[in-house]
Amino acid sequence: MKSALAILSLFMISIVAKCQSEFQPGYVVNYNHDTLRGYLESSTESNLFKKVKFKSELNGSPKVFSKTDIVSFFFSGDLFRTVAFLNTSKENPEKDSSFAKQLVTGAFELYTFVDAERRFYIAKRDTSTVLLYDAAYGSANEPVQPGNYMSRLILMASECKSIVSSSQVVGFSQHDIAGFFVKLNNCVSPGSSKSLYQKPKIVTHVFAYAGLLPIGGNSQYTAEAGLRLSSPRISRNTFLNIGFHYSSTTTTGTALNGGNLPYKTTTIAKVYSLPVTFQYNFFNGRVRPYIYAGFSGSYLDSRTDGNSNVVFSGFQESFGLAFVAGASIEVRIVAGLSVRADYHYELITSQYPTFGLSYQF
Repeated sequence: MKSALAILSLFMISIVAKCQSEFQPGYVVNYNHDTLRGYLESSTESNLFKKVKFKSELNGSPKVFSKTDIVSFFFSGDLFRTVAFLNTSKENPEKDSSFAKQLVTGAFELYTFVDAERRFYIAKRDTSTVLLYDAAYGSANEPVQPGNYMSRLILMASECKSIVSSSQVVGFSQHDIAGFFVKLNNCVSPGSSKSLYQKPKIVTHVFAYAGLLPIGGNSQYTAEAGLRLSSPRISRNTFLNIGFHYSSTTTTGTALNGGNLPYKTTTIAKVYSLPVTFQYNFFNGRVRPYIYAGFSGSYLDSRTDGNSNVVFSGFQESFGLAFVAGASIEVRIVAGLSVRADYHYELITSQYPTFGLSYQF
């Protein structure tokens, strides 16, 4: 218990509050072609296809711009434009428009946006546009709409024999689609094309947690630290965690000796591990419930002792690959610092939920 309290004390002393802004420097261009410089919210593409939040000052109040307010905006190296197109993905095609990220310039311009977790591309040449999409599937993995992008690419490549064959094996990723249009542009108008595609940015944070749960003769304390990786432009709810985990679980019970007499036992199970887990946040506000699962290289040191009237002592040690799973809920106190309740399963089923403090640097 004293060790756990010491860990928590040192953990609290080491914390330095640090605010992390989700707004990045950039600009917006309105329909009067005025450029307004300031800060834009770094959100997922699925949120950006309809609106974007803008601040003229970092500490100011945000203003929401929709596609009827501005023609384009730029931040983090990506340019988004308001693009009109015929939405052929709907049962009854209709005119539509969206904020779309530009991927390629040239004779053919290429844009992309995400709507309802589904990616689309817009190919524009002069005043004509073509919407490109892959096949869509239902909740039971049944096909609900065939894709059209492959047939459209083959048709566009027909005027350029050098890339006709390659158009039949283009993947649906941003990298592959952008690469195809650069080749197409360089064929129909050599030297006119430029790729604006950027690999998804990986954001890395250092995190730490220390917690405990004392219940009479039973207790547990836990400490962990590691790296949390994410790509906010793809998903703000999914993370990859890599780090170190330690837990010490004490349980008391009774057993029968050779004379069939009961005696008390105390088991202390210590787990040292290097887990790699995927984390999914249900919400990302002040209250953040989430689940996680993965695998770890784990070492278990478990020792059981009887009371002073019984000569008994046993221990177990093991090392290997272990399945890891858990559920947590965090409540943010200040930027970076949260109160956390966590249940963690790894190697032993007798682990208890713990309560403590977590910090993301």
